[in-house]
Amino acid sequence: MSNITDPFYNLAAEEYLLKNSGQEICMLWQSRPAVIVGKHQNAYAEISYRYALQNNIKIARRLTGGGAVFHDTGNLNFSFIRKGEAGKLVDFQKHIKPVMEFLRTYGIDVRAGTKNEILAGGRKISGNAEHVFKNRVLHHGTLLFSTDLTALNKAITRSGGIYNDKAVQSNRRSVSNLSEFLPDEMTLETFVRDLNGFLMDFFSGEPYVIQEDEDKAIQDLVRSKYMLWDWIYGWSPDYAFRNGIGLGPFKAFIQLKTHRGIIQEFRLESGNLSVIRRAHLNHAFQNVRHAHITVETILEDQGFRDMIPERNWDDLVFGFF
Repeated sequence: MSNITDPFYNLAAEEYLLKNSGQEICMLWQSRPAVIVGKHQNAYAEISYRYALQNNIKIARRLTGGGAVFHDTGNLNFSFIRKGEAGKLVDFQKHIKPVMEFLRTYGIDVRAGTKNEILAGGRKISGNAEHVFKNRVLHHGTLLFSTDLTALNKAITRSGGIYNDKAVQSNRRSVSNLSEFLPDEMTLETFVRDLNGFLMDFFSGEPYVIQEDEDKAIQDLVRSKYMLWDWIYGWSPDYAFRNGIGLGPFKAFIQLKTHRGIIQEFRLESGNLSVIRRAHLNHAFQNVRHAHITVETILEDQGFRDMIPERNWDDLVFGFF
């Protein structure tokens, strides 16, 4: 069980070990509060961007496909890195089998869902995804044990403007914590210990310890990829966004289109602004990142602080997402 709860580090560790280690590996790990989007998703379309930023919930992008998932320290993640025969590496049932067998030792009636999830009582307790590299496959999944489900729902439920894109969309489903199906005295620490022992027996393996040179390489990958805006948001497929903003007497309608997260086209319409001022604003939003700090800076530079009451400032900025 890793004692590192940095989601960027753990995701980078998966990629590094998949591509650089010749061993078969089983990892158990946790993250501080974070939303992890799939490789082919539009990050903004899958999250409540405002809620995440204002509640220090990290946004990360993983190597595998599939939908967005929420992590906190009440959630346990498992990762299997295994060898196999080309063309036969993707096998969700094979990889969730040991986890389901373990859960059944507690008397939990679990089954596989149609979207590679694990269900208990008809509700999702685990989401899973895979990525193939040469003759190796990474399979990883979540196990909701005592996750803050209120935070989960708020973090991955967005409202407001409309995104149009060809990105992979998350499969929303009612979720549940495993703690609902376990004795009250069962702690996450005990659960992790038991799962780790079960998996070591199942795979006839030994705990894998990341070496110093591997740790350095993983840290380098965190800095060069996983923490970068270009990966987290810029990797999103091209998208268009539109939204109407109404803040008291100020009303506006915005439209934008992006490529790799960079705004290529932007237009704001508002009867509160002169034609010249709108033209300056539209120009300022050309070829810049569709990012919170960028939007806020441009709006400040364009004098919107003098137009919008302070209590409505965040409503204006996040109206661009």
